[in-house]
Amino acid sequence: MWGKKGVLVLCCLFATAVLAQNGDERLKFSEKSHEFHNVKEGGGTVSHTFLITNLVEETACILRCEPDPQWNNIRLEWDTARFQKHERIRLKATLNPIDMRGNFQIPFNCIIRIGKDSLITRLYLKGYVCPTPTTKEELYSLQEGHLKYIRNTASFACMEQKTVVRDTFRFYNVWDSVMTFKVGKLPASIRIEQLTPEVGPEEEGFVVFSFSAEAMNDWGHVFDRFTLLTNDPIPASHAGKKTFYVTAEIYDDFSHWSAEQLKNAPHLLVEEQTFDFGSCISGEEVRHDFKISNIGKSNLIIRKVKTSCGCTTSKLEKETLAPGESTMIKTVFRTAHKKGRDSKEISIICNDPDQPQTTLIITGNIQEAK
Repeated sequence: MWGKKGVLVLCCLFATAVLAQNGDERLKFSEKSHEFHNVKEGGGTVSHTFLITNLVEETACILRCEPDPQWNNIRLEWDTARFQKHERIRLKATLNPIDMRGNFQIPFNCIIRIGKDSLITRLYLKGYVCPTPTTKEELYSLQEGHLKYIRNTASFACMEQKTVVRDTFRFYNVWDSVMTFKVGKLPASIRIEQLTPEVGPEEEGFVVFSFSAEAMNDWGHVFDRFTLLTNDPIPASHAGKKTFYVTAEIYDDFSHWSAEQLKNAPHLLVEEQTFDFGSCISGEEVRHDFKISNIGKSNLIIRKVKTSCGCTTSKLEKETLAPGESTMIKTVFRTAHKKGRDSKEISIICNDPDQPQTTLIITGNIQEAK
């Protein structure tokens, strides 16, 4: 049916597909899967930009990007320019969550011409779409004692170090008595600006708070909390305390950078982002050095290197890298009291405006000691 010419075309297509599986070492993706976490169904579109770096001398360009046919709620935009060795381009994926509910994983292909070859890379958008509430019970879906919340966690993405943000938590009293509210102990990063002093049965109240990144005095992903003191008798173990949580991502302020500064910005490159140590015996120390480089045009400053748990430590040899300079992050993973498949993360926070945080992963199988 196909004939010799058709068979030849199929063979060429198969060869291209094989290159897609084996040719990724020529290109560096900032990640191949992005997690949006919670997306509001009626909250409008959400976007993420994937960064693609050329690691070889051959010129590269994106030919096309396309989602699977059933996903018509994703829009893909990309730089059409050719990019040389150590240059990077952007691929922006925008998701419209309307009529989506629950967990999702959306795959799409990015086809890149590099030299004479076409490489196909599979990328993913993941997350959870929170349905638009239609009743008060759906709106106030979280409960602690007699108090129900719309949410008790506020998340702020991409804050600058000197930023102060404000937000509001709303709550609903399902008790048959008046609930009173007072401010509990506050961390340095949080201030209470307004609080409903008391809320009657089946009435609503709120607390307005501010969060200061400068007072937090940290970089990357940060976490803080505050409590309100109430007369709610349950749960007895909480002694009337209601806890609210704040998370944020704190980076340099790139919004004031000029076009010239962005053109000559530093750029972090980590060619090996995941290290799989295979297997080890529980109690052994796994050591690995991750190499990081500055492929930009000005000094790269490493603000912080932080690990996902106390069992993993990392030591940075040098905090400032000149253009073209490299250094090592020496990592130790202590496997005592662990078994089975395990992974730990090392986060690098730096002054790369395209990629202010990069995550390294050390993973492997831990066998129980005999």
